Amino acid sequence: MIKLEKISYHGWPNCYRYSNNLIELIVTTDIGPRIIHYGWRGGENQLFIMPETVGQSGGDQWNLYGGHRLWKAPEMFPQSHFPDNHPIQLEEHAGFMRLVQPVETTNQIQKEMDIFLTETTEGVKIIHRLRNCSDHSMNLIPWGITALESGGVAVLPFQLNQDNPAPSVGLKVNVWDYTHVGDCRIQWRENCLLVRQDVKITRWLKMGLSSLLGVLGYLRGEHLFIKRVVTYPDECYPDGGSTVEVWTNDRYLELETLAPVRSAEPGQMVEHVEFWALKKVVDPSTEGHAFEERIVPILLKTN
Repeated sequence: MIKLEKISYHGWPNCYRYSNNLIELIVTTDIGPRIIHYGWRGGENQLFIMPETVGQSGGDQWNLYGGHRLWKAPEMFPQSHFPDNHPIQLEEHAGFMRLVQPVETTNQIQKEMDIFLTETTEGVKIIHRLRNCSDHSMNLIPWGITALESGGVAVLPFQLNQDNPAPSVGLKVNVWDYTHVGDCRIQWRENCLLVRQDVKITRWLKMGLSSLLGVLGYLRGEHLFIKRVVTYPDECYPDGGSTVEVWTNDRYLELETLAPVRSAEPGQMVEHVEFWALKKVVDPSTEGHAFEERIVPILLKTN
């Protein structure tokens, strides 16, 4: 049975637990829209929550609360950092709940998330929306960003087209200027990129791939968190063509997905859909090529 119940969570008084017999996620309407908890029912939170800002709200400064958030790509300051510190609206619909943020006064956009659960699986469907609330057309690129707890490894599968040697065909790898390409947290495998979260390395690291597979995961202990999106090979993506991205420092790691660049007229919206899953892995070791044979098929087969 799917349940939606109001609770208090880590100092935020107006939170809602959305659960079935397997998993639970928690959102807060004190700030956002953000998902601040996702995990097995009664189990630990797979999402990272910033200790310095947990339970806080209000103010005019953008805060890194953690959890899962929606941004508009590409990242620009101060446009991307509009404070999501104020109450949002929760709407309960048949089969899903909707989180609606007030219109961002400086950007003239409005953010929404529709969150779907089913009764029998650990999967979650999230529809992210950006609405053009201005009086002119604008490009809107939804960007789903999920902060995850420390101590795991991100897995970004890719598929090379070895039958077509044309220079325009292949995998594009985008590296941010603060990233060291020889960083020990980066490891290339035959069909995936691994990025380890290391609590001893404070230096930022960010990479993006133009992978048309549209899937990425985070293995932490026996838990494998999975995000999947539909990709559009004939459309233009931001960040050098990245469909999936990973960012990390010494405290947490982010898995990110992007929508293609799309124009919206006043009043129109652009959507970006993510599918989440949480799997248990019997042997979480990442050593050797057997890791690819075990983990990558799980990522690719998850619906």
